[in-house]
Amino acid sequence: METLKMPRQIDSRELGLQVLVDCESPDVDIVAVHGLGATSSTTWTKAVKQQERVEPKNINWYSSLTMLLPTTGTKAPVQEEKRINWLSDPTMLPALVTNARIMTFNYDSNWYGDDAIKLRLVHIANDLSRELERQRRDCPSRRLIFIGHCFGGLVIEKKFKALIKPQMSKILDATIGVILLGTPHNGTDKITSGELLTRIIQAGAAGEPTSLAALKIDNEMVLDTVKDFSIATRKNGIAKSSKVSKMFGDNYKDFIVDEDSANLDGCESYGQPLDHYELNKFSDPQDGNWRKLSGVIADLCISARQGTKAHEDSRSNLEPAATRSQNLTPPDRGVVFSDQENLLSRLPIASNAAFNSFNCQHEPTCLPETRVDLLQEIYEWADGQDERCIFWLNGLAGTGKSTIARTIARTYFDQERLGASFFFSRGGGDVGHAGKFFTSLAVQLADNIPSLQRHISDAITKRSDIVNQSLRDQWQQLVLLPLSRLNGSLSTSSYVLVIDALDECDNEKDIQMILQLLTKARELKTIQLRVFLTSRPETPIRYSIYQIPQAEHCDFILHNILPPIIDHDIYVFLKNNLSTIKQEGTLGDRWPGEQILKKLVQNASGLFIWAATACRFIYEGKKFARRRLDTILKGSSSTIIPPEKHLDEIYITVLKNSISSNYDDEEKEELYKILKYILGSIVVLLSPLSIFSLSSLLNLPKEDIDQAVEDLHSILNIPEDRNHSIRLHHPSFRDFLLNKERCEDSNFWVDEKQTHQTLAFDCIKLMSTFLKQDICGQKAPGTLVTDIEIRVENYLPPEVRYACIYWVQHLQKGGIQLQDNDQVYQFLQVHLLHWFEALSWIGKISEGIVAISSLESYISELNRLLSNYIAQPFFSLQRKVLFGKHFNSAFLIGFTRYQGQD
Repeated sequence: METLKMPRQIDSRELGLQVLVDCESPDVDIVAVHGLGATSSTTWTKAVKQQERVEPKNINWYSSLTMLLPTTGTKAPVQEEKRINWLSDPTMLPALVTNARIMTFNYDSNWYGDDAIKLRLVHIANDLSRELERQRRDCPSRRLIFIGHCFGGLVIEKKFKALIKPQMSKILDATIGVILLGTPHNGTDKITSGELLTRIIQAGAAGEPTSLAALKIDNEMVLDTVKDFSIATRKNGIAKSSKVSKMFGDNYKDFIVDEDSANLDGCESYGQPLDHYELNKFSDPQDGNWRKLSGVIADLCISARQGTKAHEDSRSNLEPAATRSQNLTPPDRGVVFSDQENLLSRLPIASNAAFNSFNCQHEPTCLPETRVDLLQEIYEWADGQDERCIFWLNGLAGTGKSTIARTIARTYFDQERLGASFFFSRGGGDVGHAGKFFTSLAVQLADNIPSLQRHISDAITKRSDIVNQSLRDQWQQLVLLPLSRLNGSLSTSSYVLVIDALDECDNEKDIQMILQLLTKARELKTIQLRVFLTSRPETPIRYSIYQIPQAEHCDFILHNILPPIIDHDIYVFLKNNLSTIKQEGTLGDRWPGEQILKKLVQNASGLFIWAATACRFIYEGKKFARRRLDTILKGSSSTIIPPEKHLDEIYITVLKNSISSNYDDEEKEELYKILKYILGSIVVLLSPLSIFSLSSLLNLPKEDIDQAVEDLHSILNIPEDRNHSIRLHHPSFRDFLLNKERCEDSNFWVDEKQTHQTLAFDCIKLMSTFLKQDICGQKAPGTLVTDIEIRVENYLPPEVRYACIYWVQHLQKGGIQLQDNDQVYQFLQVHLLHWFEALSWIGKISEGIVAISSLESYISELNRLLSNYIAQPFFSLQRKVLFGKHFNSAFLIGFTRYQGQD
């Protein structure tokens, strides 16, 4: 439960307008209004260091409803606290707006309840209006900017009702900006400041009561505000466009959470990656979020300085505001800032999908002087204006597709023209399937094209279960429609989507659907979207691509590039990498020599992955680098063979080199067995695991795994931190190990089906050991996961989470024929509810529902088990998941306890 913080009673001497910063001959007044449960001294300040405080030992549990006061405690010396008020601190706003007088409007916000709010809002707004009139008596034409946080925005809106009166129109005329930060909440229902303002505007402009229909329910204060404003605007004869223009002014800057109906023509939208209570707090002049906000305020102040005289002259001979407002037009430009990030955070993302994700940061891009002609062709396509919205780069495994894709992504990212990127990887967890494909693209698009944030947020608001909907609906609602609603200012821009290794998506139908949907990008009119994708020339992809008219796509076959061009690029790559190895060792200036380089280029047979694997193998040899180079050359066939064979040869060379010749036959046999088990598990895993987690899942000592993979760094990405996941350098190694015809040495060949079976039962054993009722030790049902994240990490380590999510898939992929009363049945009989509880803690309950559904066809007794054991609760839970209902752990924990008492 969130702590309810009671605000301090404001000193009556602080009520009203308070001048924080004044200057000589100001051109603009900035007025900031705080929200509920706050004061001006806390709303606009941020603590940058912690002061010496009492560290609680024991907490009085019921006091969490107010201040979470500690019952006992000891002092812990920490740094002294410093609070920065960005409105008055000389390094913050005053440093940027030297022509502004900065004020706060303070009111008593220490009250709660709808009735109180309803009675006080009009009083506070009237106080603000009167204070402004008095404070500005000597400068009535000075420009005005209002800043409101949360409920403070409603105070400003209520004030505008009073300002419509002719005697107070000077304040209205002077207003050039209204900035609203954040969203008020109404119980479990949410309504944003933007929605409030939208409804107020709509109600004031419409003659029909239906304009109120979209308001959130159970908010009497909101309804009364809208009603009052509607009456006032109609009474004064203010039409929709004129009132919008009148309220906003020609330079209106609107920092609100907006719905589509609130989108004024030409309005730009920017979201702040902050939560509601951080939108109004800044302490660092270099903070990007602060620069975004302060930049708009500074622009307004500059316009105030430049336009004051012209503004006064143009107004001097005009009729009163309420009369001339009928002739006003909508604003040319608006800017929307908000906590829309809260909405975007509802979209699940694949954390490793982007080209520049943390786990991918060391992956290479093309070296200078390589891929020159190909890159130029791609750039010309991306920058072109024709109908070819898709560029398909296809090539055999190891030809360098991903490196080219990263280069394209990096280039357009640096130019601020990358829309999004998604790098598929089979066995990579969330990047191995399409479940988070379009949601990940949508979040990246919102980050890279800020004006999209509002439109995507609107889609999430309107379709709260969008994450459970089809790929088609996700593409349409989260990507295509938001892009189509951008204003014309981006019509000359071209953004690029980069999608790598589409063939590694685990579902052929999803692949075909993705390709079909991506072609719709050509229909966009407000923006040009180019889609660059790579894959192997697999049949489903070739079939789908060739269904697209030739005039609407480009395709390039990477392995058909003339051999001299490929050989040149591989030569540059080898020379560069071997020079680095030479510099780090003592190999002599002439090493490896021109002839050796040419021999290596020949052995690569056009495959960059061969060259990369060879270089890593040599590098890992350290002082034996020269010997390893000789090993590669000796292991390579001198006859002309397919490129794939050369790759197989280097993989076999690396694997054999990892088993020392000093062992006897019996020891070697044991080592081969362990290595095969470990490598087989690594290449078959559905999501990568660390050495620690792998050790626990496979029930092998960590030292055995360390020793087995010690000399395999050239084909495995093994982090120094053993808590990080082991990954393959290239998917071609998986292809090699699982193909008996390619991996001719039976010591290394992995039977994929058998390995899935083994992993399935490894998962079941692990879960049977770990899972239990109330695994996270919560005595009270209903505790939120976010409240005990550390405990979840401790009680459900990565390997247990992996087992809970993927054990059923391993059963299916292993083709296991299940029997009544077998190991699976016994696990479900004892741990079914414990499994669901664990899934609920890690946010994967929907995966459990799908898994159970798929198991029904495998286990004849499952229906009886469900019927007798958890029938109604299970199907109720299933309905909630399938229909997108929200729930926490209360149902599962409470239900497991009930069953435990049965």
